[in-house]
Amino acid sequence: MPGLMTMALAVGLFFAAPLFTLIFSRLLFEAPLPDALKPSLLILVAPFAVGYSAYTVTAGRTDMFAEALYMLMLFMLAVLLGQLRNLSLCCPFRVSWWAVSFPLAACSIAALRFASAEPGIFTDAVAIGLLGVATLVIGGLLGRTLLGIGSGELRTLSA
Repeated sequence: MPGLMTMALAVGLFFAAPLFTLIFSRLLFEAPLPDALKPSLLILVAPFAVGYSAYTVTAGRTDMFAEALYMLMLFMLAVLLGQLRNLSLCCPFRVSWWAVSFPLAACSIAALRFASAEPGIFTDAVAIGLLGVATLVIGGLLGRTLLGIGSGELRTLSA
């Protein structure tokens, strides 16, 4: 099983770098994303969060490479959350807003893993904070989606 885990990690990291580069260059050099697609920007954080978790499980420890993946995750999360802070003002709720749930959950898992590997007040606070944010956001998305289903606007939410 360790061989399969190593292969999956290698393939994931191999494809994450060019994919990230393609998406980032599209954001820099092409027309801005439509408002309805802005929540999907947070997916750029996922390769670092999932990469950190996969690497630490495969390697069995948190070393400098794992810590670098974690710090990149925190940096990208800070940059992108800053970009998405006014999301509810710029675009109405759509099903595409669920695109923020997976990256936030992956970040909170990575932060919890890092806090258990490197205990400290700061690492614990980051882990608890990210877990709280992920829980609130996913709960809010669920509530807003159920409200849309209840009011019959599901068809317009997916447009």
